[in-house]
Amino acid sequence: MEKNKEIKIQYIGPFKVLGLVKLDDYQTPSGGDVVRVLLVNKSPILMTLKSFNAFVTEKPVELTDYREKVVDEMSTEIIKVIMEYNLTNIDISYLLKKVGNRILDSYERACNMLWTGNDNLWIPGVPYSDTRSIIEADLILQGKSKHVKNEIPTEKSEEEKK
Repeated sequence: MEKNKEIKIQYIGPFKVLGLVKLDDYQTPSGGDVVRVLLVNKSPILMTLKSFNAFVTEKPVELTDYREKVVDEMSTEIIKVIMEYNLTNIDISYLLKKVGNRILDSYERACNMLWTGNDNLWIPGVPYSDTRSIIEADLILQGKSKHVKNEIPTEKSEEEKK
């Protein structure tokens, strides 16, 4: 007779994990696996399998405590990399600013793609929402995005028009 396998209850922060789905068509730039974590009463979240394994717990944890654990672990890893490159204080300040800007640009570019579906409209360093009007935002929120122009008009010469 087979024994019933004990199902281990797991949590990410305060949220009970229902399951994991590995993304077969995506990995991190360093080759890490990415999973969609299915949670009770919360939208699924994407995270690396490495992060899931490092931060999953057997009991619920407050979000602030979860965040602190994640940030502490990442800080340790970042400091190791900074030490490997033997950066000076001024280099570290410049690095943190540059990394911060690249991350913000990634979010802005993603926002642009979600809003317009057109990567050609993204301008590095410019917050995407700064380039859109309140009317455009309202039209999108009302489900009338067809009125929001997303293409870039080009001026055609007389010869091209023929």
